[in-house]
Amino acid sequence: MAALAVALARALPRVSVVGIDVLQRALDLARGELAEAGDVADRISVRRQDVAEVDEPGGYDLVWVPAPFLPQQTLALALPRLVQALRPGGWLVAGTNPPAGDPLRAAVDRWNAVRNGGNAFDADRMAQVLAGAGLGDVRRFPTVPGGPVLVAAHLPGG
Repeated sequence: MAALAVALARALPRVSVVGIDVLQRALDLARGELAEAGDVADRISVRRQDVAEVDEPGGYDLVWVPAPFLPQQTLALALPRLVQALRPGGWLVAGTNPPAGDPLRAAVDRWNAVRNGGNAFDADRMAQVLAGAGLGDVRRFPTVPGGPVLVAAHLPGG
């Protein structure tokens, strides 16, 4: 969490970054990294919170969601709240798994993801869900071959 927050704060000197997690260990690690990033640490805050309980309408220009790491129910509850948390013109970016090439592989990937505490949202499903939530200009950004796909969508207005 902190590495991404620090990178964003360094690249965008006028932004403030908020990181949330339900795991105290993740927050402790993040605070340790922030202590070493003195030049931007004053613009980064972290707090213990379930993403499914975010209640800050219009509070953010950008929301990042590491979707594969969230349980299916948490992700389903969180996405509408995260869309509401965007300011008009804001972006939601979700890290996702790439779509599988064939139906058997897709079924195995979904089963494996859910069995390991994640969810079955691949890049295709995430794009559909974000478009269905009223976000537009849905884009996909592959990272490395066979690796994660970032799905970004824009809240109209602003």
